Amino acid sequence: MFALVSNLSRPQRIPVSDVLTVSEQAMRKERLPVWQTPVTRTLDAMLEEAVSKDTHVSKSDLVREAVREKLARMGFSYVNAEPAKHGSKP
Repeated sequence: MFALVSNLSRPQRIPVSDVLTVSEQAMRKERLPVWQTPVTRTLDAMLEEAVSKDTHVSKSDLVREAVREKLARMGFSYVNAEPAKHGSKP
């Protein structure tokens, strides 16, 4: 399986194993839910720029991290995906 890497000066096809982290490769072996969310062109462009300036390997990688961070701020634990027991909102 190959990935098309387009944030390079010239798009290239490289093996997915060279793009995905070990944990992302493991997730591919499982049948995980897939989110398909329409976004504005502006948001997409901003996300592309953020990925090119950051250490994330893809937009999906950045979005997953952002969702984890947001859920943690809301009191959810990523490990067990249950809300904190304190009962108050942060």
